[in-house]
Parts: sequence; structure tokens; C-alpha cells
Amino acid sequence: MNDHLQRYIDDMNMVRERAAIAQGVLLSRNSDELNSRMYTLSVIATVFLPLSFSLGRLVLAWVEYPGPNLPGNFSYFIF
Repeated sequence: MNDHLQRYIDDMNMVRERAAIAQGVLLSRNSDELNSRMYTLSVIATVFLPLSFSLGRLVLAWVEYPGPNLPGNFSYFIF
């Protein structure tokens, strides 16, 4: 009876260890996938944020806004 109970406890401990290993593998896999996506997002943001800012500044030259002939008209948009 004691041997049967001890074997059952050992089996349960092995199952718990295997579950902990599987959980670690899944967490590692999810972390790697998240890191890959964040890297891709940061590369895209590094390219497109300055590009959109620069194009937004260039568009100001063609957009009709009040007082285009006033001196210092772009100083409001620079700062």
C-alpha cells in the first residue's frame, strides 16, 4: 500500500515538473514572438515617423492658410 502511494506521489511530481517545463517553453516562445513583433514595429516607426513629420512640414508650403504673405508666417509652424 505504501509503495503504491509513494509511486503515485512520484508520478504526480513528475507530471508537475513536466508541466512547469512546458509552461517555461511556452512563455519563452511567446516572449520571442513578442520581441520580434516589437522590433518590426520599432523599425517601421523609425522610418515612418520622421517621414510623416517631414512631409507634414512640406505640405505647409502648398496649403492655403491665413496670411501667407505676412513676414514670419512659417515661424508659427516651426515651433
